[in-house]
Amino acid sequence: MNTQPPTSGQEPSAEDRTLPPYEGRRETADVDGPERTVLDGAKVGGATGPVEDAEPKAPDPAETERGRVASPSEEDG
Repeated sequence: MNTQPPTSGQEPSAEDRTLPPYEGRRETADVDGPERTVLDGAKVGGATGPVEDAEPKAPDPAETERGRVASPSEEDG
């Protein structure tokens, strides 16, 4: 049984190992515009791929029915 903590001892060697980023690996994604937040009439947000949209989709938390700090899971009375 090993009694030493897992952080003790020598660091693993990276010699002769392939480390990320791999040769030819992309470091950025193709980002679509706000028109891709709706697909075939369904609001998909970024579920189908990364999108950029400067317009907020969710209401300002301070203007919601339960207020800015209330959890939506908290039940009333």
